[in-house]
Amino acid sequence: MIIVADSLARAFAIAGAAGLVRYRAQIDDPKEAGVLLVSLAVGLASGAGLFVVAAVLCVFVILVLWVLESLEPPDRAQFDLVIASKQSLKIRQQVEHAFRGKGIHYQLWGSSPDELRYEVSVPFDQDIKKLSKIIKRLDGSDASVDWEIKKYKTVRT
Repeated sequence: MIIVADSLARAFAIAGAAGLVRYRAQIDDPKEAGVLLVSLAVGLASGAGLFVVAAVLCVFVILVLWVLESLEPPDRAQFDLVIASKQSLKIRQQVEHAFRGKGIHYQLWGSSPDELRYEVSVPFDQDIKKLSKIIKRLDGSDASVDWEIKKYKTVRT
């Protein structure tokens, strides 16, 4: 309202640009839409010569986004994991204990004497190569660990 003041042309420009940004941009997260609209408002405030309003708006939005991002759970990647081992039934409990210790969400899809199949959700800060080494160490012999990415986008759990 401060930016529009008494200019009808500015009000229509904001409405048109907001509609264009909102419906033409490919937006995956509602926060992205908010950031786009706030960026539009900061640009309009700067163009109207209201630099103090633009600066205060920037600081406020940065603080709000920082708080929102800190409250969100970490992003995760989802994999199909196949562990082929002759001792798969013996190491199953140890593998699942290792998953719990590393903060990995898992679901057993199938087990046989030669193979374990899991669907796992791994935080992005976890290195799956290290997890593979841990699983191979549990087996003590030549276990095969095969990770197949299931979703390329982030998974929120």
